[in-house]
Amino acid sequence: MEANFANNLQIVCSLVVERIWEEMGEQERNYLLKEIIRPEMRLLFESATDNASNCLEMELQKIDCVEILVNLWKISFFREFYELVWSRGGISMYENVKELVLRIERGKIFSPYSLISSTSKGISIYETITRRNTEIQVIDVVGRRNSRKIWIHFFEDVHTLVYMVSLSEFNQTIMEDDSVQRMDESLSLIGEVMNTRWFIPSRKIILFVKPDILCKKLENGVKYDRELVSNILPELERSEIANHYLKLVINSIITQYFKKIDRNTLDSYHIVNATSEDDIKSVSDIIFGETQKTTFISPCIKCPSAQLSEHSLRFHLKKMAISNLACSLIKSILKLLFLAAIGLIGLMAFRTYTFNMKIIKERDLEFSKRIEQSKASEQFSKLNWSKEEQADAVLRLARAIQKPTIDYQKDKQLFHELFDQMVKDFPLLFSESEGVLEEITQDIIQSEVKGEDDFLASRVWVWRGSDKEKKPVLLTGHVDVVPINDESKWEYPPFSGKQVNGFLHGRGTLDDKNGVYEILEALNQLRRENLLVKPQRDTYVVIGMDEEIGGVHGAAKVTSYFLKKNVRFAFVLDEGGQIADQQFPGVASPIAFVAIAEKGYCNFDIQANCNPGHASMPGRTSCIGTLSKAILEIENNPMPAHLLKPIIHNVLLSLAPHSEGYIMKAIVANLDILAYPLSIALSYIGGPPNALARTSFAPTIVAAGVQSNVMPSKANFILNTRFSPYDNLQSVKSHLEKVVNHPNITVTPLMIDCQEASSVSCVDCVEFEVVKRAINHIQPDVIVSPYLFIAGSDSKYYRKLSDFAYGYLPMRLVKKTEDLQRIHGHNERILIQNYLESVTVYSSIILNINQMLAERP
Repeated sequence: MEANFANNLQIVCSLVVERIWEEMGEQERNYLLKEIIRPEMRLLFESATDNASNCLEMELQKIDCVEILVNLWKISFFREFYELVWSRGGISMYENVKELVLRIERGKIFSPYSLISSTSKGISIYETITRRNTEIQVIDVVGRRNSRKIWIHFFEDVHTLVYMVSLSEFNQTIMEDDSVQRMDESLSLIGEVMNTRWFIPSRKIILFVKPDILCKKLENGVKYDRELVSNILPELERSEIANHYLKLVINSIITQYFKKIDRNTLDSYHIVNATSEDDIKSVSDIIFGETQKTTFISPCIKCPSAQLSEHSLRFHLKKMAISNLACSLIKSILKLLFLAAIGLIGLMAFRTYTFNMKIIKERDLEFSKRIEQSKASEQFSKLNWSKEEQADAVLRLARAIQKPTIDYQKDKQLFHELFDQMVKDFPLLFSESEGVLEEITQDIIQSEVKGEDDFLASRVWVWRGSDKEKKPVLLTGHVDVVPINDESKWEYPPFSGKQVNGFLHGRGTLDDKNGVYEILEALNQLRRENLLVKPQRDTYVVIGMDEEIGGVHGAAKVTSYFLKKNVRFAFVLDEGGQIADQQFPGVASPIAFVAIAEKGYCNFDIQANCNPGHASMPGRTSCIGTLSKAILEIENNPMPAHLLKPIIHNVLLSLAPHSEGYIMKAIVANLDILAYPLSIALSYIGGPPNALARTSFAPTIVAAGVQSNVMPSKANFILNTRFSPYDNLQSVKSHLEKVVNHPNITVTPLMIDCQEASSVSCVDCVEFEVVKRAINHIQPDVIVSPYLFIAGSDSKYYRKLSDFAYGYLPMRLVKKTEDLQRIHGHNERILIQNYLESVTVYSSIILNINQMLAERP
């Protein structure tokens, strides 16, 4: 005990130099130097440098600190400064000093000189006391933490091991490491001491000392609003009243120690005021067996002076209660969430395990059997055409590429020349003597063209079928192409139609003169080989000339004509999806995407209106700033994804059987669970996957301002929207208005550029199977999947005429050669072998649609 007071003397005197001396004014310092401080210490106090405390430690071994400390403590302003510094968190020994001075004044402490010298670098302070013929060895472990366990194995035949814990040090740190709390170090040490083999037969007792100082520390912590941060405090349940606070802290600390040891090996524990002789005597009587009590609790814990009043703790307890209640709630919620997550993962794993990909394949097989068992029969054909005929077919497309058919309204003559050449190239289809296609373009012009400025931008033919009661078939494509932005970036002239290294180069080889000529070549070859003498149904061929600019004068007028005639089509085939590789995670094979629906289209004019003014005196906000914020809000708040709707679901069901690994299997098996997180992920990924799943927004044109020194009165941008079949124009407009939500911003759809999303054609039907099986017959390496066409085509009009409208262009787009970027881009080209293969696919579709739909109306 005396050794602890010796240490306190050294620490307290050091602190005078380090902190309190700096807080004092000149008058107080002069008084101390003159009246209290001894001459040999004045130099240290006057310098008060960074290393002063280190020098003082050596000087303290030479002088009597007791007299200095007592004299200092008698001065009221010194105590005030000490308490002030302590309240700011600079000193943690305030309670100890008061007790130390009282003991000194009562004459209950001897001179500490010899003890101080033994503690500077030693491992421990060692004392031996003999009482009632029993030798008591006292070990006060000091020194560095890595040497504190060295002394353990020196003890043999220990009858009773008493481990002392200072309760007041629950929030203090060790000297070597400010991040390690003293009590955590003590907790670590007790486990090793109590459980070591040297002390297995020994009687074990724990003394918890300094509860009175702990109480004072807590009381002052509230008084000075100090944060008592500790790993112990959060363990408290703060539902009890204020005057139980001390007991709760002590109980929490004791509980932590009991967790570290085997309770069966613990003889007893006691809570002792180490400065109370009565407490020491009572514990000694228990330890030496002179009383029957097993646990002693110091009366100081029960006395009013050692407790915190409800009034002083009200605010502190309120904060602690809220904090601990919140922690408890958070812990409970986290536990529930953890259990829910485990359950959810288990459920998903079970569903993934039981989800058998063979079910999907069997569904396809069963459907195929139903088709085979029907009266309809299928007849696939690989065209038997010679190399010369194939070369002629390529030349016919090359001649079409050489016509720069960009704008029908400006260059009608180029389009007429193209069609004149087309008639010459396909006499079996168009000639008056042997042709089978009957042109009805003039009938549509008479019905739909109004006024001199109006015109029809389509040519329409029909191959009459044998059964007039059956619904007709519509095959369509377009010959207009997009302009050339920078011809210098083309490897070959964009309208050269040049053949190089197996490729045909030029604008329109991928979009969509190739599609038109594939249809014509297929019909021509079927006629030449007598594979189709006369179709069962009327077969219409529609060639558009304004698809790239919306089809208003082409497909729109043709559709209007058929609607007036009440013509409904049994099957419609237009451009749309293609064959692409590396387009879906886990699927190595190329995928043929067949469009079963097309997204809607509308341009919105979003305008901000503001007060104009001079740029030298701008207001708090501007039109441009307001508009920019609106753009960000729109981009950050997409419309909901429709992952559970038939289109996306059918895509996943089609591709899942061919996916490697378990990722796709897990997604398909748990799509109802994963729909929301997947939709969020897609919004961050962007690109085609996101556009496939939801309505997309793209700011494309921004306009504001007329002069650099004038604040604009308005600013606007054009928002290009492509909305899902599960949204519509009104829902998109409402969403934009809700997101923008600004009184000075208007959202106006440009109705001339608006088109609702199309209807969705079926997948589990004979019509889709016709396309799928024709593709697989000619291109067996390809996986066929339904698809939502995210761009635009003329089929957005023609889908009004049929429940079975599909979009597919049999060309292969290779990711490695960036074929997809060539559409509307530079260096557009098509692999000649791919073009000829596509003709064969079209011939199979045309031939067998009549056969497989024989029983359809």
